[in-house]
Amino acid sequence: MKYFRFCMLIFVVTFMVSFTACRTTEPVAPKGAETPIQQGQSPKPGGSDAMTAPPHTEMDLGANGIPVRIKGNNLASNVMHLPAYEEAHQRNDYGEIVFLVLERHNGFFKLSRPREELRITSVQKDTLGSAHVKMEQVVETVPVEGKIVTAHFNKEGAFYLFQGDFIPSDLLATLSTSPRLTAAEASARALDAAPTPGSTVQETSLVVFPTSPMEARLAYHVVVAKGLMSRHGIYVDAMDGGILHTTSLVQH
Repeated sequence: MKYFRFCMLIFVVTFMVSFTACRTTEPVAPKGAETPIQQGQSPKPGGSDAMTAPPHTEMDLGANGIPVRIKGNNLASNVMHLPAYEEAHQRNDYGEIVFLVLERHNGFFKLSRPREELRITSVQKDTLGSAHVKMEQVVETVPVEGKIVTAHFNKEGAFYLFQGDFIPSDLLATLSTSPRLTAAEASARALDAAPTPGSTVQETSLVVFPTSPMEARLAYHVVVAKGLMSRHGIYVDAMDGGILHTTSLVQH
């Protein structure tokens, strides 16, 4: 009888401990698990796909590590489940689809804030029904000279090719867009450096000028000319007035 009571006591104590543990223990997500995306919610940049390329693609990388060409059956395959993609696809908003892809893979493309760093300049459809979205890179609305990308869609609306050139976000993060020189001062410096004496200034614009694949400077692009056979683009450093580059604009 004593042995039976002892066994019952052990059983009751064990049951109470197990019951308390079940009530107080919170389920723990596996280490590294990603928070699931709810219906109607867009993925946050920097998610599990941030550092990876869109699936089933081939690519070429530039000197600074950015993809200068990436091709596949559909670069948007990882965002097709999103309501934002469905809405953009239905209204043929190709630019929005490109931004969704760039945001999903922002680490791979090395663009922290694609919507702020790329500006759509044109969306065109050709005679075959393919669409082409052209974008230029900007830093706080100041264009980055020569940094253009184009996204191509086939007639079925699949985003199959991305190509172009741009500078990674982290290399432009500390670049100031507030010039120390005025446009007039930069124009005067350009005239002093003009290859043809007696040239006049035709236009002056503020740009971000890449001095290498890994560096850029705020500059004025000053176009100077004399007659029909002498026309040059001169890039003047907007901070110290130095001449960064001179190029002929006359096509022979």
